[in-house]
Amino acid sequence: MIDRRAILRLALGAAPTLALLAASAARAEPGFKQFLPFLVDVPGWEGQKASGFTIEGENGAMTTATREYRRGAAHAQVSIIIGPAAEGALSPIASGMKMETPDGHMLPIEIAGLKAMTTYQNSDKSGGIVVALAENAALSFTYDGLAEDEALALAQKLDLKGLQAAAKAK
Repeated sequence: MIDRRAILRLALGAAPTLALLAASAARAEPGFKQFLPFLVDVPGWEGQKASGFTIEGENGAMTTATREYRRGAAHAQVSIIIGPAAEGALSPIASGMKMETPDGHMLPIEIAGLKAMTTYQNSDKSGGIVVALAENAALSFTYDGLAEDEALALAQKLDLKGLQAAAKAK
């Protein structure tokens, strides 16, 4: 069985550090705000308030912007990640990694002309999509309670090309 959450945790290895650093985000420049307009309302879904943070230090910067969506028992979360955590998430895409089992899969795909990786676990209709926006920028879309084709259609409602341009300008 593919544990997509473990794969995403591995790929986003710096993510646990983000929670610890969030307290210092109030002092950082609010660069995440440029990404909030991309986290749009989706018809038929209840979107939570978008949030994010930017942390800057001597060794670089990290920015995230996130929004959660719910529809009945289905749940999705979109995160735009800029910095070292994104670089880690992008490594499976760069390698062209592919894995298929009876329980699910991890496959390279293309969305809106951008390289991406999708994971899906059949047993609980859950998965994740990571889209390469720039060398140090990724969109992470995780979901549960959805068929994979429905999740891909939902992810494509986002302005991925606009996000790519904003991430490259960061």
